[in-house]
Amino acid sequence: MSPRMPRQRLAPRRFPILEVKLSSRTVTLKSVQKRIWAEYRKQGKSWNKTAKALNVSRGSLIRIAGGYEPKSETIRRALGLPVYATVQVCPHCGKVHPPSRRHVSSNPALLKFIREVAVPFLAEREQ
Repeated sequence: MSPRMPRQRLAPRRFPILEVKLSSRTVTLKSVQKRIWAEYRKQGKSWNKTAKALNVSRGSLIRIAGGYEPKSETIRRALGLPVYATVQVCPHCGKVHPPSRRHVSSNPALLKFIREVAVPFLAEREQ
């Protein structure tokens, strides 16, 4: 790592006043960008001072202010954005389901029951 590249890490002990506490309200990228630009003007239009105040690297801060949405957990936490989580997507419909709400075709025992018992029963009932 070169000496000019700052590390992207949090130091909540050094800046207890600027520590971001996650609340139940939703923080959007647009509101974070507004906060970055306000801090930039407050710090005398210096990206280095703004980066130190928000505890994020200068390069990342410039990109985020320009519209980039950060993916890194540490940067998202420092700015108060919700952290991404990896979840499994249903192979049948492409949506995320709770574990108890799966498609019939993903449960082989239920699928077998439907084929062997339910379908013949309903076909016989209609006649």
